[in-house]
Amino acid sequence: MSRNLRGPVQGAALVLYLVLVPLLEVRRWPTTSALARPWLVRAPLVALGLIWLAITVALVVSVLQRRRDDGVTTNGLAWLAGVLVALVSSTSAPAGAAPPVHATTISAPHHEPVQADGAFHLLPLLLMARVRRDRRAEQPELADEEALDDVIAAEAGIDLSPLRSLHHFLAGAPAGLAAIPDDFDAFPEVDDDDPVVVCRVRTEPGQTIVGYARVGTTLPLPNPLSANQLRDELVGLPNERLSFASTEAELLRALALRDNRTLVVFTGDSSTIDEELKQRCVCVNSGAAETQTPVGVEVRLLQSTPVVLGLIEPFAPTLRRRCIEMVSYLAMHDDPVTGDRLRSRVLVHADVEASKGTLLNTATAVRRSLGSDDRGPRLHPVSSAGLYSCHGVTSDIATFHDEVRRGRRAEGDRAVTHYRRALGLISSEPLASTTKGFDWFVLEGHLASLQRDGEWAALTLYEYYCAQGDFDEAFWALRQGLLLDPTNDLLREALYQAPRLRQFGRDGAGAAQDEAVGTRSAVAMSWSLERFRR
Repeated sequence: MSRNLRGPVQGAALVLYLVLVPLLEVRRWPTTSALARPWLVRAPLVALGLIWLAITVALVVSVLQRRRDDGVTTNGLAWLAGVLVALVSSTSAPAGAAPPVHATTISAPHHEPVQADGAFHLLPLLLMARVRRDRRAEQPELADEEALDDVIAAEAGIDLSPLRSLHHFLAGAPAGLAAIPDDFDAFPEVDDDDPVVVCRVRTEPGQTIVGYARVGTTLPLPNPLSANQLRDELVGLPNERLSFASTEAELLRALALRDNRTLVVFTGDSSTIDEELKQRCVCVNSGAAETQTPVGVEVRLLQSTPVVLGLIEPFAPTLRRRCIEMVSYLAMHDDPVTGDRLRSRVLVHADVEASKGTLLNTATAVRRSLGSDDRGPRLHPVSSAGLYSCHGVTSDIATFHDEVRRGRRAEGDRAVTHYRRALGLISSEPLASTTKGFDWFVLEGHLASLQRDGEWAALTLYEYYCAQGDFDEAFWALRQGLLLDPTNDLLREALYQAPRLRQFGRDGAGAAQDEAVGTRSAVAMSWSLERFRR
């Protein structure tokens, strides 16, 4: 059962229980006196009555929590409490107040209404609840002023975790427009900590169009929006708070006061700030030409759990692991692959190759989930020679190798930029959480090639940042390289030889808290890349 229907179904069941049990007690209890053993019937009736009383008490407590906005669960009891709170709020509105908002329409500040009867769209409701929750956290005094909070079923209890599934449709692109289907919550959540700003553009039958942008890019919005409208519409994902600035002075202040979970959005004219400031915030381009950025399919393997982003629909649950592995294999091979190789090397389990039926079913599920583009189905029909191939599917490993190659051809700061982009793609140790499959990843040398390029990029950045005196970045580069190859002796030796600050010695940090921390106070370093070059 979908997580969005679990609450209403359980709530309806509770309503039936609360209504039917008293009727059963009233009708059956008087008839037990004529029985030879009345306690055989009265004992179950008493048990049902005690359960009914416990549910009633729990419902009253949940209603009181809803009134204080303390409820955070999404079960049937919380859903029923939210409905009761909404009914009480709508029927007890004071004279002269605004008319209650009916449950059939939930209107956004400037977009078309989102119909809830027959064509309900979950994404706009979740985005609205997220914005209001963030505003309430920043300004608690707004809780008594916003009557809409009660109408949308006490959004403090709405489960916002489906928003993490949106990364399936952004596919790692820096900025653009994306079409989010109504069943996006059926996709598994993506463990992606890369911050992104999202705004709903419009709602269409079966999907919602959103604009998105990451730090250093511009959010494209077809319709011009005021600064106040942007504050009501923009959402930071996965859990980022948004700080808005409309002038250069406000932008500098917001950048100086932000923490690691805050995104700064510049709502003013982006031409009035320099490029260095643009790289540290998200600009907004209202009134941009409405061109939807084509989003392809990307396979993420530089993390503990592999994931495929940009699917048209989720993989079949029974074939999900095989589908991910098959797409990963095809994405990392430019040439067509035979079906026998897929059966014996990719879909194999416990040294037993997959049957032809398993290959056919997996390929069908993959083709349906990958969808089509202007060139046709992304997974091509099997050729007469039994070859499988695809197009429009990329992998972060291919991007990693490409950035390292560009770094080797470039010089100076340009090479450092490419190496840093490559290491920034690494989220955790690749495929560390996979318990089955992906033996071909080691067998065909993909892991060794990845470790080789990662070692080169990490050591090059380490030497560069040590020469610049930026030891934090040097330490970061080594740690990223060790994620690819935890047993690498060169990286571990360099990590142990990284400079330590002498200020933080026996006397603690307070002994030198007024002194500047620089390379003069660090332990000398004698390690370099010479051995690695030889």
